[in-house]
Amino acid sequence: SSSWLKEAKQSLPLMPDKMLNEPRFVDIAFKDVTCGTGVRVVRPTNAYGCHLGDDVFVGPFCEIQRGAKIGDRTRVQSHSFICDKVTIGEDCFIGHGVTFVNDLFRTGGFSRSDEDWKATVIGNHVCIGSGCNILPVSICSNVVIGAGSVVTKDITEPGVYFGNPARKNLKTQVILNKDDETFPRPDAVEEAVAGKSSAQRLAVGLQQSGCFFGLLKVVRSCTLAQQRLTCCSNMKAIPEICYYSGSPVSEYLRALTST
Repeated sequence: SSSWLKEAKQSLPLMPDKMLNEPRFVDIAFKDVTCGTGVRVVRPTNAYGCHLGDDVFVGPFCEIQRGAKIGDRTRVQSHSFICDKVTIGEDCFIGHGVTFVNDLFRTGGFSRSDEDWKATVIGNHVCIGSGCNILPVSICSNVVIGAGSVVTKDITEPGVYFGNPARKNLKTQVILNKDDETFPRPDAVEEAVAGKSSAQRLAVGLQQSGCFFGLLKVVRSCTLAQQRLTCCSNMKAIPEICYYSGSPVSEYLRALTST
């Protein structure tokens, strides 16, 4: 039974006591980065020659290459890769493990020339879920990209997109811009639920769930049992934005309905 193991060991090449050719090690660096005020970066992060706007957050194990630009108040979660020629707007959310691509292999392989690389431009108030792959495209403001999606074409209309390739969910209307007066505001939600029971507060929150921050406050004000009961019985009433957005609200509701 051990003959095959003995033969396998004998067929392996002898390992030298010392490496004949030692590799050149390059350490992680945070070099030539221009930062605004209030920037937070969790180590280890490899960033060089890029720009980080005011109050930007970058999680650990990220790489941000030379030429990339990240706008004010944008949050980049861990293990994300932002390559050269990528511009991300303000108030955006980049989930865990998001990869941006600038080389489409048009020559049949990868190119070492930046002349062959294409640019990616992300607007303001864009949320990109974890595990997405973003090819060289332009994405307008007020867009949500569902987790695991692959964006291959320009997105010119606000809304929720998901899939491979990412397509717009026509059933869902979403406006992430909190300054838009046509959408429920957090203070409006709080006024609507004033003096109501926790169950009624949750019902109002579900009705006005387009306002992420207001819904989160309303849901958390209820007892855990009421949260689970109402969320489970009203899942169809919750706009699909709450499931696909990767926002704190979606994670909170998903956790409630899965327990």
